[in-house]
Parts: sequence; C-alpha cells; structure tokens
Amino acid sequence: MVAIAMGGFLLFIVPGIIFAIWFILAHFVLVAENQKGMNALLKSREYVKENCGGVFWRLFFMGLISFFVISFFLLGFGIDVIPHGEYVKQLILWLFLVPLTVIYGFLVYSHLKATKGEIVFTPTNGQKAKFIVVGVVGFLLIPALLFSAISANLGPSKDSARDARRVADLAQLKIALELYAN
Repeated sequence: MVAIAMGGFLLFIVPGIIFAIWFILAHFVLVAENQKGMNALLKSREYVKENCGGVFWRLFFMGLISFFVISFFLLGFGIDVIPHGEYVKQLILWLFLVPLTVIYGFLVYSHLKATKGEIVFTPTNGQKAKFIVVGVVGFLLIPALLFSAISANLGPSKDSARDARRVADLAQLKIALELYAN
C-alpha cells in the first residue's frame, strides 16, 4: 500500500491522496477477510470507491484529533523533570493514540462493509498490474529526481571550474609566449 501511495504522490499529489484513501482499509481486509496482497488493496478500494469524500473527511477528522493529542502531550505535563520522563510521555501518548486510530479505522471499515454488504471481488491481473506499475514508476522516479537535482546543482560548478581552468591555461600560454619573444 505504501509503495503505491508513494508512487501516486511522486507522480502527482492528488493521485497519491486518492490512493491513500482507497487503500487505507487494506490491513483490515487482510485480517478480517483473509485477503492477501493486491487482493486486499483492491477490495479496500471497492469498499471506499463510492464513499471517497466521506472516508477522506473521517480520516481528516482523525488526523486533527491526533494532531491535538500529540500537541497536548508535547506541551504537556511537566513530566520531563523525572528521569526518563520523555520516554514515559511517549509511552503514554502511543498507548493512547495508536489504539484510538486503529479502532477508529476499524469502525470506518465496519461501517463501509455493513453499508455495501459482502463484496465478492476477484481482481484481474490487469487491475493489479496498473497499481504495481504506478508503485514501481514512483519508486524509480525518486532516484531519477535526486540524480537530476544533484547534477543540476553540480553542472554550473563544473562549468565555472572548466572556465577557470581555461583562463589559467591562457595566462600560462601568454607568459610562455612573452618569455619566448624576449
């Protein structure tokens, strides 16, 4: 799921967001319905397909709650003065936040499953291949973008270094010609 969503983000931002929304329920499909791999991803997409906006806003709401909880704990309790207080704060935070988000995600999954009923879905190889290609292209795009950015930054410095070398060579040639003329 992460590879496909990242591929979508790298190709364009909007497809990455759409892929993340489509495939957000894949781990629940994997566990609850014993679907594996691309089948779980594509079944998650089928559950979300006509409810993309509702799922997006539910996830956005959960993200806001998570942001406020994290902010509250980070600003928080003066627990840092005790030994290992930062670790205690993180432990409390993650013991509260992770179960909350997982339960909320499962409730979204349960609601969509109850609304749509049991979906009998057998994806074709072509459907699977589309998303695999997007994931692979997205991950191949990362090194290509990094390489082009690095070479673009090094390109002007190489040119100026060559120009400086040419000027130095011309100065040495001028000195050699003057010595010869004398």
